[in-house]
Amino acid sequence: MFLAGDAAHVHSSSGGQGLNTSVQDAYNLGWKLGMALTTGRDWVLNTYGEERLPVAEDLLGRTNRMHGRDFDTNPRHQTAAPTLDVPAPPGLFQLDITYRGTSLSQERRTALGRVRAGDRAPGVRCQDDAGGPLRLFDLFRGPHWTLLVFVAEGMSVPPPPEAGSRCEADLRCYAILDHAPSEPGDRVVIDVDARARVAYDVRAGDTVAFLVRPDGHIALVTSDPADVPDYLAAL
Repeated sequence: MFLAGDAAHVHSSSGGQGLNTSVQDAYNLGWKLGMALTTGRDWVLNTYGEERLPVAEDLLGRTNRMHGRDFDTNPRHQTAAPTLDVPAPPGLFQLDITYRGTSLSQERRTALGRVRAGDRAPGVRCQDDAGGPLRLFDLFRGPHWTLLVFVAEGMSVPPPPEAGSRCEADLRCYAILDHAPSEPGDRVVIDVDARARVAYDVRAGDTVAFLVRPDGHIALVTSDPADVPDYLAAL
């Protein structure tokens, strides 16, 4: 039995945190159920509690503190009401949730970057091969896996998975280039003004691959794109 949403974490409505957390629970569990049903490898379901329980515990602590602040009637404990010019803490938006160090998050680089396996994959405005607007979030949308390969200048674009394979059906691969390729292709993303390299903390001249899970979190970071098939094969 799996619990998700309000069944898994009942708490004060302070901060409006329940819906975001419930949707995250459902998506985290949903793609894992799908994988277990299609591959028969149900061990992946054990990672649901591993990843989401710490999030729920942090959530309850935050909403309890906010509830206590909002409903404390002791005048000595009253504080000034928050104003619009005071930024809300990042945790309130739940954009800083990470699964670093868990079973499905693997770092295979010698030098770690600011964005690591387990983190939420940043979304950046880029361009497609024809110069049209494109957001990385648009590439992630759906139940598939996404591979972003930052390709150093002079390096060849990694080939797509073998046609007809399960990997090819479930994985969409994109090369992130800082310039338009000589031959346009639908697997190419142009990194305008190096925004993506900055967001993903990839140095110019480095080739780094980020494998993004169906729920938008990074599963694998590696300097060798050949590690990706090995990772997926293990699943």
